[in-house]
Amino acid sequence: MSNAITKKQQAVFDFLKSHIDENGFPPTCLEISKAFGWASENAAHTHLKALQAKGFIKIARDTPRGIKVCNLPKRADQEKAELALLTIRLFAARDDLSTAEILALCDWALA
Repeated sequence: MSNAITKKQQAVFDFLKSHIDENGFPPTCLEISKAFGWASENAAHTHLKALQAKGFIKIARDTPRGIKVCNLPKRADQEKAELALLTIRLFAARDDLSTAEILALCDWALA
């Protein structure tokens, strides 16, 4: 089974993450349905089941707001940014490197 998700599933997934970030807990299916203008909660259930099947979320049965976002593999650009930050931290503390040399190392790390 492919882990690729549709645009609508991505929108639902982004909504889940945003709701959790803003409120500290996941939305209900009713809240998801209202946010997308769907007449029933069935559409939300369908998208959530697809996201769970593809490994993006876990749904706890019989638990209100029982949606958990899974730890997804990092994107390549996230890994590059973290590597650049690590490079800056490692070399910024050194007295023998100029700012230009540190920036050149960061460019190298991002290449």
